[in-house]
Amino acid sequence: MKSKAIFLDIDGTILPSNQILSPKVKYAIEQARTNGHYVFLCTGRNYCNISSFSNVEFEGMVCSNGAYIIINNQVIYDISIPEDDLENCLKFLDENDIEYNLETNFVSFYSQSMIDFFEQYSKSDVSELNRLKEETVNHIQHIQNYQQQVPVPTLFFLCQDEKYIQQIKQKISKHCYMINHGFNQGYYTVEINNVDATKGKGIKRVIEQLNMSIEDTICFGDGMNDYDMMKTCHRSVAMGNACEEIKQYASAVCESVDDDGVYYELKRLEII
Repeated sequence: MKSKAIFLDIDGTILPSNQILSPKVKYAIEQARTNGHYVFLCTGRNYCNISSFSNVEFEGMVCSNGAYIIINNQVIYDISIPEDDLENCLKFLDENDIEYNLETNFVSFYSQSMIDFFEQYSKSDVSELNRLKEETVNHIQHIQNYQQQVPVPTLFFLCQDEKYIQQIKQKISKHCYMINHGFNQGYYTVEINNVDATKGKGIKRVIEQLNMSIEDTICFGDGMNDYDMMKTCHRSVAMGNACEEIKQYASAVCESVDDDGVYYELKRLEII
């Protein structure tokens, strides 16, 4: 079989809510690479929060929804939210006492209200919320420690009223875009990224570096930040636990993350 480039979302795709990679999925990743395929993480997580995979090897990572890309331990792309957009957003969020965090490549800065929220938070169906909860015990600092001009690939915020989403949208330029992960436990979960940082664009950059064709790509995902990836890859697979919008864009739907969907789909595709 011709070598494929396989792109795996993390939270809700290969990692369930307990944040433990199952033996079957770990085997699938290793066997795919043994069989000559290229396996990449393709995640909304920033680089410093991929420590769960210290015992698993990949060809590279598409981090922060495509803002930070590593191939064979070399950074090939690094972009962040424009300073003016970030400044406008932070001013609005602080004035309206909205929970938020800034995700840089090597540390995340949380507002006090965001820290307080996750102290009371329980697991939900939104994988990005579960990931942020887990992040609060690793690699975070208080927002007071943030120094301006430190590049920020991703800004997350939580709000109870949808009007704030529209108001913040008016604060950002054409150089940014928003992803709304939906309403859960009384809050909307929203992220802001540079318009040139999407999973789909990140995948295209990887494929170009590898001198491969988009026809040789396979991706797995579950959340709204996987939409662009689903549109980009030749074969797109939604997890059984994925949101309905993502399932509509996928080529196939596999078992849920709790049932080792990635393992079984790679077997069906004869990758492993």
